[in-house]
Amino acid sequence: MPTRTELVAELEALRRELAEARAQAGQPEPEQAGTPDESPEEETGEETGQETGEAHASPLSWAISQLEDTELDTLAKQFIAELEDLHHDKPLVTVFAAFVLGYVLGRAR
Repeated sequence: MPTRTELVAELEALRRELAEARAQAGQPEPEQAGTPDESPEEETGEETGQETGEAHASPLSWAISQLEDTELDTLAKQFIAELEDLHHDKPLVTVFAAFVLGYVLGRAR
């Protein structure tokens, strides 16, 4: 299992790579909120997984808060387009999904 310092070093390398890719594409750098380097908290050495606070309450809400509105709109449009094309591209998956959804809804009563 990698240590925290290895993960932080890998994260920094990925951030540099992302910044270079954005610079080549001509996109402006977004503001980075909530990076580990900016947090004034001191490490306690306890990594039990029982952290408190709103930041760890829901990973989904944290991930959505990190997306910009334009990215969220783009993702929503892409998801809707994929759902619209699903029955043409993969009809068996669509039939199976409809069966599973009907079964789950039928059992919920």
